[in-house]
Amino acid sequence: MKRLMGQLGFRVESSAMESNNSAYRGKSPTSMYRRMYRLYERVEQRLSFLRGMADTWYIVFRKDGAAGA
Repeated sequence: MKRLMGQLGFRVESSAMESNNSAYRGKSPTSMYRRMYRLYERVEQRLSFLRGMADTWYIVFRKDGAAGA
């Protein structure tokens, strides 16, 4: 996706992946499930072998406008 969008003149502004266990976040912001999941998300972003298990990928692209336009 990054390569194809790059061919169209877009660059990646931000990228994040989310694993398929996101449904187990818990019901409240202070739940232990949510805290554990957030910890796992932080680790997942840093360890490349875990990123392969992600099933949702959020990418923000930016296309710079022409000068003077």
